[in-house]
Amino acid sequence: MSPSSARFRQLSRQHDLADRVRARPQSVAITAGKVDTERAGLLQLIEHPPEALAAPGKTSDAINKLLDYEVKVDQLEAAGRISAESAAQLRADAEATIACLQSSSA
Repeated sequence: MSPSSARFRQLSRQHDLADRVRARPQSVAITAGKVDTERAGLLQLIEHPPEALAAPGKTSDAINKLLDYEVKVDQLEAAGRISAESAAQLRADAEATIACLQSSSA
């Protein structure tokens, strides 16, 4: 496989993962309080376009945003605002994206 073909496949995978990370919070049930504000807070942490994930010098920024996203998910779960199952799905998506980003920058 040529380097450009491998890079294209990596970018495509990053794009797919980023889409999943951004889509899942839309369907997660958040209980009590300011539901729209909490959902917006989650989405704000991951609002970078997929192309930005792979931009030279931006990988660590994207990973840090995803780690912050995981912290927010943990906070919502600890407060009983989202279920353990939903939190696990959100974390799994973020962790898969982080792993993909780390493998592409290695």
